[in-house]
Formats: sequence, structure tokens, C-alpha cells
Amino acid sequence: MKTIEQIISINTNNWYEFIKIYYQTFPDWEREPIASIVEKIKNGNYLLFVGIDNGIVGFYILDIVTELNYAVLTYLAVIESERNQGYGISLCKDAINRCKMDWLLVEAECPTLYNRIGFRKFNFNYKVPKFATSDSVIMYLLAIHNNKSNNIYRNNLVKIITHMFINGYQLAPNDNRIYEQISQIPNQVELIDL
Repeated sequence: MKTIEQIISINTNNWYEFIKIYYQTFPDWEREPIASIVEKIKNGNYLLFVGIDNGIVGFYILDIVTELNYAVLTYLAVIESERNQGYGISLCKDAINRCKMDWLLVEAECPTLYNRIGFRKFNFNYKVPKFATSDSVIMYLLAIHNNKSNNIYRNNLVKIITHMFINGYQLAPNDNRIYEQISQIPNQVELIDL
């Protein structure tokens, strides 16, 4: 990959290429509304980066939550014709290097890529809310810590997941999926190998 550039303003060619890849890669239930992404970029919560190698080959979005000292690799995608060439790993490593929070989390259906570069699974079952529905889907919740710690306090993780579900998935604070997920978190939370 030649460069990785941040998209700060919309209405640029890179912005429209990002949107195209976003819609081609993610199913409806997994896509956050574009207006929400724009708002989060404008207020500094989302950092959007595109990988360029003779055109845009992929992107990632970091959701930065300074008040809880964590970030989420919210989206990472490589266009289908450019997969299996190391672009996903390069984008993910760039996200790790740019993340200044203690924890970088990722929700993944297939954790192989993330596991190869140091992410580990939390020791509990995890369900991700689907956008604009009352359903959830099973995924892996993976993390990497800046200080290579394998443990996180349960109360901190409860706050992080609650924040992710309310602010990220736009659930109401009394949505039962929040309580169902929190009940899955054990008293001794650890990161384990897959």
C-alpha cells in the first residue's frame, strides 16, 4: 500500500469511493446511517482512513471514546478485487499505531485477520445489535491493549459495552439487549487466545 490518508471532509473523490466500498462490503443490518458517520467525523469521534495503491483499496474507521479511554475499529474493508494482498493487515496495523487509547476493540464475525496481529478474544459470548432492528447477531469481541495487559475490570467493560450499544448502535438506554450482554460478562474478565 502506497499511503494511508485520513478523510476529514466529505464531498471529495475519496469520500465517494469510501461510500461505494462501504455499501458493497457491509450488509444493511451492519451499516450505520451515512448521516451518523458524517456527524461523528465532524465532531471528532470517528477517524476515517483510506488505503491508496493506484486508487483506494480499502478503509477503516476508528471510533475514539476518550472519556472511557478506548477505541473501536468500527469498520475495516478492502475491495473484493484487492483482497488477500495484505491490505487488510496494513490497514489494521495502521489503526493500532494511530490508537492512543488504552484499549482498541473490534467486533468480528471472522477473527482470523485480527488474531494474526495480536487481538485476543474476551472470555464471554458476545452479540452485536443489528442496526434498525431488534435483533442481534453473534460475533467475537476482540481487543488489544497498549500495555499488553490481558485483563480488564468488569465494571470498566460494562461501561464500554453500554457506551458502544447506546452511542454506536443507537439503542435506547433501557434496551434489553444491553442488559442481556452485560449479564454475559464474568466477574474475572480476560483476553484469551482463539
